[in-house]
Amino acid sequence: MFKRSLLSWTKSSALRLSGRSLALRFSPTTLNAIAYRSFFGKPSEHEDPFDELHPKRPRSLKRYPRKNENEDEDEEDEEDEDEQVYFCEEEPHMFSTKIGLGYNPLQIGDHLTECSEKGRVYEVVRKLGYGTTSSTWLVRSSPTNPHFLALKVLTVTASRRNFNNENEELRSSLAITERNPAHPGYAHCLPLRDYTVSNSRHGAHMALAFDVMGSSIDAVQATQPGGALTPPFVRRVVKQVLLALEYMHVECGLVHSDVRPTNIMVPLTASDATIVEYLSQNPVECYPPRSEPEVSPEPIITIKSQPFPDLGLHPSLDNLSVKLCDYGQAIPIKKADGADRCWDTHPLLRSPEVILGHPWSTPVDIWSVGCIAFELLSESSLFVDHDDNPRFTANDVNLQHMVQYMGDFTPEFLRHCTRREEYFDDFGDLLRVEKLPYIPLEKRIIGVLKSKHVSDADARSAAAFIKQCLALDPAERPSATELLQDEWLQDV
Repeated sequence: MFKRSLLSWTKSSALRLSGRSLALRFSPTTLNAIAYRSFFGKPSEHEDPFDELHPKRPRSLKRYPRKNENEDEDEEDEEDEDEQVYFCEEEPHMFSTKIGLGYNPLQIGDHLTECSEKGRVYEVVRKLGYGTTSSTWLVRSSPTNPHFLALKVLTVTASRRNFNNENEELRSSLAITERNPAHPGYAHCLPLRDYTVSNSRHGAHMALAFDVMGSSIDAVQATQPGGALTPPFVRRVVKQVLLALEYMHVECGLVHSDVRPTNIMVPLTASDATIVEYLSQNPVECYPPRSEPEVSPEPIITIKSQPFPDLGLHPSLDNLSVKLCDYGQAIPIKKADGADRCWDTHPLLRSPEVILGHPWSTPVDIWSVGCIAFELLSESSLFVDHDDNPRFTANDVNLQHMVQYMGDFTPEFLRHCTRREEYFDDFGDLLRVEKLPYIPLEKRIIGVLKSKHVSDADARSAAAFIKQCLALDPAERPSATELLQDEWLQDV
């Protein structure tokens, strides 16, 4: 199911060590894909690291370097028997960039004092979560008069990319914060409150301070009857996301390029006093200390992620509001075409132009909005994760369903795709998967939504909106500004 495929966090993970060789074995998490890139560079088009994300297929990443690529299976089995496995409860903060990604091994009570743009000293109060390139911590600026912020502490690897201008997260966050606060979409973005650089034994870490947020929209969705939001709330969420995208696209000149349910967050409306009370009733939790002399001479203490509930959100959702967060993949429009960054989008949200190497820009965000609208209404994905089959990839299956629902790609579109020959033959047929019987996209959407007890009128208007977002040719997709005028979003 789509939302389970997009989980940001992991429950457990494992590092398999054998001399200099390293393989990663994770339960469902995006860390697997990042680890693949960290050690093996850019993935090939037919070995997609995001295939590891399927929640039903936790497995080892066996493609680690070997001294002899031609060694026989007996030698490989013997090597596997000698491997040591280290299980990480959460992010592998104990490993430097020589083995891992260089997470900051923060502890409760630590103070971050170096190089704050606002001149503040931040005390670490609680761990909120972690992801592929960072861990996020609740911090306060003063014990006597606390104001709480969420501090996103980047790994050493991700920090270096920002220091070297290979990543635009800090610049994008500053542009979003400063460009035009009067724009209606500004209220649905997450402004940067401060930024700092701190040091750990692994190296330098950039840290970005934001307002504290509650749940992601897919977590809110999971609490609803049937696991889906009703059409009025979906329209509200979609409209607010489009306002944020209009602001990013038009005012800031940015492509978000990673619009997904886990990046659509509910603001925490609780006061600092309410947060203090909540913390007093829900103390910090840690995993039992680990003794692993081969990894660390000191006991390894990992703090549990404890995100906030939606303090202030009414059970009826009548005060539901969202913000489009996480600008780690944002990129200036002028740099978007030809950049590989959009390849990090989850396969179920990856637009055809990204898969096929067609010039891309802001329409990739619109494609994601269409996919998410369907997901929120139906609790299922329009596109499906492929089975574990070495003959084809998730991209093959996605293209197969795109053709099934939207018809064939035009020769003119394919002519501008640099990866066309990797997926299509000379006749325009897919290479590794068969062509499925044509089902018009609107018919598919209406059928699914009506099975979820959405009214015929709501299902048809939603289908018409989603169909616009999912035009195969990005030039035919409406802009965020145009979609905000769509009939489906009026009176929201």
